[in-house]
Amino acid sequence: MSLKSYARDLFIDEWLSSSDDDGKNTEENIENLKNEAAKTFDYIYKNEKHSRE
Repeated sequence: MSLKSYARDLFIDEWLSSSDDDGKNTEENIENLKNEAAKTFDYIYKNEKHSRE
């Protein structure tokens, strides 16, 4: 596993933990959140800034 992959996994885990406030995430919702987190991480990694900046 590369450092980038490891960082991406950590980013996704943190994204999921911060979005599970109600404890009602379905399996489909979790997959959607993982995809959103992965896209966000990849954008930040490629552009060296958040998309909202």
